[in-house]
Amino acid sequence: LENSDISDGSACVVVQDSFGNFFIPFLTQHYQYVYAVDYRYYQGSIPQLVSDTGASDVILNPSPMNFSDVSAADWFYSDVRYCWQRYLMTGVSDTRFDPQGPTNRAMIWTVIARLAGRDTSGGSNWYERGQIWAKNKGITDGTAPLADVTREQLVTMLWRFKGSPYVNIDNLGQFKDAAEVSGWAVQPVRWAVANGLLNGASGSLIPQGRATRAEVAAILARFCQNVG
Repeated sequence: LENSDISDGSACVVVQDSFGNFFIPFLTQHYQYVYAVDYRYYQGSIPQLVSDTGASDVILNPSPMNFSDVSAADWFYSDVRYCWQRYLMTGVSDTRFDPQGPTNRAMIWTVIARLAGRDTSGGSNWYERGQIWAKNKGITDGTAPLADVTREQLVTMLWRFKGSPYVNIDNLGQFKDAAEVSGWAVQPVRWAVANGLLNGASGSLIPQGRATRAEVAAILARFCQNVG
């Protein structure tokens, strides 16, 4: 959208859903150009769009986060909001996020595909597009899509997404359950600890414990902020 009454070249990018349509008219009063992107369907790169348009501001998901089970006092509030604003995670309903609920493997494939800028809509079921993409990229073998994802499985998929970087340091000795990390997950978990994705709880990594939705939101937010 362009406001012909403004000629200073100012521009912003709005990452929005349908709610944002009500918000955009207010922005056109302050910017010459407003670029609206529905992240659910946009297949391009937001940083590239910002660069190409010369936008000075990026406004993330102006929709209110109305989850009755997520409070500003919760340790995971900022992480859930981070993922919500970027359309990486949504609620189990319009009013519930279910922070202590499990997350299945298919959801992680879908989220990582979205991080890569892939369109995950369509397919024979909600996760097929993400499953095919993640399998083709070597991120997963594509099995057991509805099985709960464990903490070590989650960071392993993120590690593979980043090209399986080698970590030449044993940083797991500080955790009392380090021996419970599966052999195939040692490098990914070392990488996750080195990059602040896994901090442990009460001196334990709990590598084979299921990753709750709150934990997934936290690890994803740290991944985006610390690793990119």
